[in-house]
Amino acid sequence: MRGEGEAMSGLVAGALALLVLAGAAPGATTGTGSISGIIMPPSRCTRVEALLRAGRDPRKPQVFVGEYDGKTGAFRIANLPDGTYDLRLTVPGGTIEGADLRPDKPSRDDREFSDEDRKEILEKIENYPESYLDIHRPLYLVGNGYHAKALVEGIRYREFHSGKPGEQVWRVEIWLYDYHYGGWVKRQHGWTVLARVRTNVDMAPEAFRDLMRLFDPKLGGIDVRDGAAVADVRYEIPEHLDMRMGKTPGSIETQAAEHRKKKEKEIVY
Repeated sequence: MRGEGEAMSGLVAGALALLVLAGAAPGATTGTGSISGIIMPPSRCTRVEALLRAGRDPRKPQVFVGEYDGKTGAFRIANLPDGTYDLRLTVPGGTIEGADLRPDKPSRDDREFSDEDRKEILEKIENYPESYLDIHRPLYLVGNGYHAKALVEGIRYREFHSGKPGEQVWRVEIWLYDYHYGGWVKRQHGWTVLARVRTNVDMAPEAFRDLMRLFDPKLGGIDVRDGAAVADVRYEIPEHLDMRMGKTPGSIETQAAEHRKKKEKEIVY
């Protein structure tokens, strides 16, 4: 059993390494800015990176590895060019990654983002028409009176053209919503794909099944301007890491099973 566990740990570590390498940019530009702060508890983090998603493909950001003190939780990432960064923490079993969910500034402030607004957008996401993806699941939603950003997990678990039996596709995207004429409308342009994995192509199914890749807006949207230092970042790793934050081991299979049951109930005999 121990040998099997060590082998699986090796698969997960290898999968994480592939994801990190895929995002690294040879000959990356550097600057004079920096991001520093504290991660708590220190023992639950082993690596801190800054991701600059300024290229054409946000899934492959420019990666800057920071210095991290595993005893105090202090970190510092130096030589950063100006830009907006998301942090990525390596934690036991996977990663926690930032996402910039700051909505556009409204042109006026005559309405607030209400519980009704939140409910409307979440229902729109959960009931988004099936197309290529079978499941759309909102992870986070941030809004103001006229604009909102949602982090959405998308899953394709059914067989698809050009795919092999059992293949899956997993995506995490930022969707934009605007308030128009008394309701919320999904913006057709400007959405961002932060992550996309197709099993058998990007990594082995068994490695992907046990991979944990979570997201938290608290680690996203850090602006470095004019080569300045951002020194007030503090993040506490949640005590419980679960599928509400993204992908956990077996979470896709769980959602696929629930989705199948839901579809079966919708069938009219």
